Amino acid sequence: MNLEVSDVNTQVILIKHPLDSAVFVRPGQALAAGSVVAFPTETVYGLGASAFLPDAVKEIFRLKGRPADNPLIVHLLSADDVGEVAESVPDTFWPLYEAFSPGPLTYVMPRRHDVPDEVTAGLSTVAVRFPSQPAARALLEAAGVPVVAPSANISGRPSPTRARHVLDDFAGRIPFLIDDGPCDVGVESTVIDLTSDPIRILRPGKITAKAILERTGIQVIPWQDQVKPEDITHPLSPGMKYRHYAPKARVVIVCPKADALIADAFLFDIEKDGGSIGLFLSEETWQALRGRLTSQSCNTDRGGRDEKMYDHLSLYTYEGGRDLTRATHHLFDALRTLDRQAVDTIYAEGFDGEEATAYMDRLSKAATVSGITCDT
Repeated sequence: MNLEVSDVNTQVILIKHPLDSAVFVRPGQALAAGSVVAFPTETVYGLGASAFLPDAVKEIFRLKGRPADNPLIVHLLSADDVGEVAESVPDTFWPLYEAFSPGPLTYVMPRRHDVPDEVTAGLSTVAVRFPSQPAARALLEAAGVPVVAPSANISGRPSPTRARHVLDDFAGRIPFLIDDGPCDVGVESTVIDLTSDPIRILRPGKITAKAILERTGIQVIPWQDQVKPEDITHPLSPGMKYRHYAPKARVVIVCPKADALIADAFLFDIEKDGGSIGLFLSEETWQALRGRLTSQSCNTDRGGRDEKMYDHLSLYTYEGGRDLTRATHHLFDALRTLDRQAVDTIYAEGFDGEEATAYMDRLSKAATVSGITCDT
């Protein structure tokens, strides 16, 4: 995809804690005036614009190369602001907001007529959320306007969870980037449809149907149980229609069989691969895998494939043992980092269970073969 490049001096604003509100005045004013500003949230970095300035919203689509039928999420400071974009607020919103907001939960509800079609893709609904990340909240306060903020990446690429990811895609193309370090969660927010009865999850994230039921008593249809054909043709939420999160390298999800070890599953997959390989896995799994590779190379002729295996491996490991939270936090950084090393194939560990739905959704969309689940 050929995207027009603008000649802009991108100012990176490094955030120090405790926050100084004065730091956010200039980028906040720029946002309100129609500029595009990249900033961190607890999920991923966002590419922000004023929700009520159609030209600014269009600029986001142009910069990202984003399809116009992919709706955006409006970011607000608190429930006091929801009336600015929602025509009516369903009763179920309030207990959900009390339990999960500010945080990584997005609510789809009826839109106000004056919300630009560019924000909603012409739908009768609008998606809103209330970020908890301190720098994001300080920027929203400084801007004083509702802000749309899709992930700050070129459409189709892995989402950005660090400021350098944003610079990879948009250096010299946006005026401000607020850098407050890595995002805590690492995948986009859960999106729920409050216009549906019962409520359903349109995009999986950190907050699951089980967590919603436990904390609010509200029954929500899990994402994996109810994707409808119309959700793909006319999506109410980002992340439903188009391929996302894909690096240039081929991505393969590694799932151990029942009662098998994940290191053995990695070994089984990579020993058949003749190209350059990238691995995304825990330190503990890598140590186990390295032991197996070393053992195999000792039993192989010097010219054998196993003897040369280390020359073909690029590693991205996260600390400790196999852990879904840590893997999710590092997933997009791993895909981008290994892609920069020009590997042919990235082998990434998979997880099973409802808690892993968001992680597996993102990884599956990045993978050569999508829709993979790990049932161990």
